[in-house]
Amino acid sequence: MRLNEHIPTDFETEAIACVQAAQLRLDLGLGKVEIEGNALSVIKKVQSGKIYKSGISAYVLSTKMLSSGYEACVFKNTSRMGIKWHMH
Repeated sequence: MRLNEHIPTDFETEAIACVQAAQLRLDLGLGKVEIEGNALSVIKKVQSGKIYKSGISAYVLSTKMLSSGYEACVFKNTSRMGIKWHMH
């Protein structure tokens, strides 16, 4: 499956990067992670308990579901470009 084909906006790119970062950490068997992104609205949607109906809702839901597989998973906003993660 290719998630990165035909992405129209940076906003969607950030949402997909969150999904991929969460999945990669699970694949590596890590229990505690911190994922940082530069799109505050994406981070807020992932942290929220609400269900959103937007162009990125499927990515937000996927990220939430993946993050529930961790012992601890923290999403933070950063002013730097791109996704960054810390392994604990």
